Amino acid sequence: MEEREFQKKIEYTKFMLEEYRTLRTEIINKQSILNNITNFSFAIIGVNLAAITNILVNKTNNNGDEFIMMATAIIIPLICAFAIIQYYLEFI
Repeated sequence: MEEREFQKKIEYTKFMLEEYRTLRTEIINKQSILNNITNFSFAIIGVNLAAITNILVNKTNNNGDEFIMMATAIIIPLICAFAIIQYYLEFI
């Protein structure tokens, strides 16, 4: 009788360890995805801010400068919204 109970405890322990490993893997994957979302968003925002800075420092009146400024004014909020939505969806 004791042998059977001992085997049940061993199987239960194996089951719990496998459950723990699975949960740990899911947590690591989620953290990796969230880091990728954040890094991508900051990279895009940095590129756009660099374009604005370049335009403001050079102060040349090219026809493309206004387009870049308008596109950046639209892109940065969209990227921020995209990052917030992706971040939110990961936690649902």
